[in-house]
Amino acid sequence: MHVFCIARVWGTSFGMPNPGLMPSRHEWGQHRNVVGEEVAALEQRGVDVTGHVLAMRKATKRIVREA
Repeated sequence: MHVFCIARVWGTSFGMPNPGLMPSRHEWGQHRNVVGEEVAALEQRGVDVTGHVLAMRKATKRIVREA
């Protein structure tokens, strides 16, 4: 099984990606903690699992691409 969480990127500035619109370190940490807790819970049940955090503006496109 694969667990992932999407950190929201808040648009663009003048059509170009802007670092200020990316998730902060705190937000990345929160997402990593959520994924880590879920991976640990599934591993305790004997499931072979991996996980990671993604950043994307449009989550639906990324979910489809990951699937």
